[in-house]
Amino acid sequence: FVVNELSDNVSVINASSFRPIGSIPVGHAPLALALDPASQTLYVINSNFSYQEALGGLIGNGSLTWVNATTLAVGGNLSLGQVPTDILYGPAGDLYAVSLDSCRLSTIDPATQSILASVPLPAGSCGAGLPKGCPYSMVPIPGSATLAYDASNGLLYVGVTNVTTPCHYTNSVEAFDLSNDSWVYGRTVPLGMDGFGNSTVAQIAYDPEIPAVLAEFSGNGSAGRLAALDPTGLSTIGIRSINGTLLGLRYETALREVLWTNGLTARVTRANSTTLVPVTRYAVGANPIAVAAASNLGSVAVAEYAQNSVVLLNATQGSVVGAWPVGLEPSALAYDPQTEELAVANSGSGNLTILNLSLRHAVATVAIGGEPSGVAFDRANDSWWVAGGNSGTLTEIGVGTDRVERIVPVDPRGSSPA
Repeated sequence: FVVNELSDNVSVINASSFRPIGSIPVGHAPLALALDPASQTLYVINSNFSYQEALGGLIGNGSLTWVNATTLAVGGNLSLGQVPTDILYGPAGDLYAVSLDSCRLSTIDPATQSILASVPLPAGSCGAGLPKGCPYSMVPIPGSATLAYDASNGLLYVGVTNVTTPCHYTNSVEAFDLSNDSWVYGRTVPLGMDGFGNSTVAQIAYDPEIPAVLAEFSGNGSAGRLAALDPTGLSTIGIRSINGTLLGLRYETALREVLWTNGLTARVTRANSTTLVPVTRYAVGANPIAVAAASNLGSVAVAEYAQNSVVLLNATQGSVVGAWPVGLEPSALAYDPQTEELAVANSGSGNLTILNLSLRHAVATVAIGGEPSGVAFDRANDSWWVAGGNSGTLTEIGVGTDRVERIVPVDPRGSSPA
């Protein structure tokens, strides 16, 4: 299921054949979805947000649409608070929805499709004011709210970005105990600032390996921050202020480190996954936008967006061991350790470059169309999947054959698959 915010629908793709089945009309500006596996019911959060209407003071309630995941029939709608932005299926079979503008966390019973409880977010963490007069806005709605769940202690984490004054955002992370429906921890989290004060909690996630709640912040021009928070109190385990623009971020299991790229300083950083203290930094080309670890080769690949190239670094020393021209504006990378091939999605030239990292040369260029913005390796089917950007497609390419196996239509303005 793919939720399409700007088209007010959900695309449906067969998970076995990857053939499109159709689309389901839902409410206005859907942002998130969750599946109840017991009843095979899909729940879609509709934010009902329009920036132009909001500027005129017209912010209506959002809604929850439920859909039979087998027949794809819409079962009904439930009114929620203003600007709901995320939904999560909980361990006890309940649904949890967070609404930004009405500042509430709602518990929903899937059996009766009714609201069991609606709890206000902690004071000071929410209450949106629209960014009127801002030269730009970081998000299409006035702030954001995102959810993550920690099964080890039964806590639901809520990350909130809130517009408090024109062109200024504040951020907080709150912990909600599902056993007694109470807020147990909460704190304002340090944020990266740009010249206009725009910074958002892009996403929170629970990492059981550290363990920590990770919160990523994006300053829009000069600084960003990455914070690791203690799950039992949200005290800071580690935080890094990143001078520049945080573009690519990933935790690499094989390296047991965090990697990020910095668009302003043109560097790749390897950092301790617990303290987030850099282990080393590597200079690369202009505007590095994506990273992928080739751990079996002891290397890290970096996409250099502005230089239309990919550079391969020694993961220990940071020395350049290979560099190749690719298509225009390489935006995403994926690696297959079996064939030692790297797939590069080139958004500017609408194609995919395949590099053999052990042989140190390009082996194929495959036309995709549109502006491909993402690529992933499918180990089960031995193929690459490429998100086609504004072409509105997912393209499957066979590893080894370098041929297009199938093209799956998705809404041209859709977001990431779920």
